[in-house]
Amino acid sequence: DWNPYYADIAASIQQVTEDILIRIASNLRKKTGMKNLCMAGGVALNSVANAKIRFQAGFDDVYIQPAAGDAGGSLGAALYAYRALLGGKEKYTMEHAHHGPAYSPAEAKAFFDREGISYQEFSDPNGELLDRTADMLLNGKVVGWYQGRSEWGPRALGNRSILADPRRSEMKDVVNRSIKFREAFRPFAPSVLVDRAGEYFDLPNPESHMPARFMLYVVPVKDSARDKL
Repeated sequence: DWNPYYADIAASIQQVTEDILIRIASNLRKKTGMKNLCMAGGVALNSVANAKIRFQAGFDDVYIQPAAGDAGGSLGAALYAYRALLGGKEKYTMEHAHHGPAYSPAEAKAFFDREGISYQEFSDPNGELLDRTADMLLNGKVVGWYQGRSEWGPRALGNRSILADPRRSEMKDVVNRSIKFREAFRPFAPSVLVDRAGEYFDLPNPESHMPARFMLYVVPVKDSARDKL
């Protein structure tokens, strides 16, 4: 249940955290003169603070890998071994987070058969499957979307995601209470085509912001889009 006392405490902690991070980042920018910032650690998963750091601390670009918490230590260990121990020279840029396990259609069918779950196969997954999914969302259904390799990190980024129509005001409670079994204040992330993001959000040049792809930015919604969302 919603408790204003604890909500006020959480909001205050968030505000103090943002103030400290912006001050640290601004000081770092002035001391180093560098225009790009790379962040890691669990606090770097604070999407609200990340966007404010990007636009208030004077950096041209911010990069945060999608598993910035403790799990990211494995990435650092792998890169250290490749660079320092094996002498690797090839550069690598993590442009997506889909590095987890994948399961074939045959494996999925075997699971459905074993568990007695009914299913339908689509010969053209980009045709009827998408039409069916869109119709279900328009009719107020909630869809579990599964494709390719799973995400590495704590955020659902399209390969293992729960989808719902954001225009329905009741969807927030439906997903939080009935599906995810979590607190009512927990937020959701929009899924928007990059070339349409500017219609909804105050995010200049959205294609240039890697953290936005990893659900690591929270930016203001444009007034013109609020009635839709």
